[in-house]
Amino acid sequence: MDPATWIMIIQMVLAAASAAKQASVQKKAAKRQAELANKQAREAWEAQEKAEKNRKDQLKKNLAKRRARMGAAGLSSTDGSAGAIIQEMRNDAAEDIYTSYNQTKDNVNASLASAQANLLEQSNAANRKLYQQAGESLGAIGGSFFDDDTTKTTTGSDEKTFSENGRQIGGMLGGLMG
Repeated sequence: MDPATWIMIIQMVLAAASAAKQASVQKKAAKRQAELANKQAREAWEAQEKAEKNRKDQLKKNLAKRRARMGAAGLSSTDGSAGAIIQEMRNDAAEDIYTSYNQTKDNVNASLASAQANLLEQSNAANRKLYQQAGESLGAIGGSFFDDDTTKTTTGSDEKTFSENGRQIGGMLGGLMG
């Protein structure tokens, strides 16, 4: 092989190494983004649990106040309308907790789904680029072994060497592999 072929091979190897490094950097950034999404989800659930505990504590206080007022008025909290008032307070609190839980769950699920889709897209794009670069390099190297002045193909006004054709075919195959 002549020195120009070796230079081309070295350039292809360096380009492939550069593409691999860039893909690695992109994957690390995507992983950090996914970790951040997980952290935010954990924080959202912790905030939900704290809010739920606060609501329950507040309900206990409100129930105790209501019972004390009813007791001072000579009513039992289990009698008729007094019991209905207490039960309504419990139902309202349970409904608030349920609504809050569902909102938190929906927000966390949407956030995680978005992060997962983004991570997958970035990973796929990096892999496609890496495979395409590897395919182009291998195609060009393989084509360079057959490249000389007598191995040119002509299609219309385009004249291409086997090395150029090899690069294109390798790039297409690499793109399909990704």
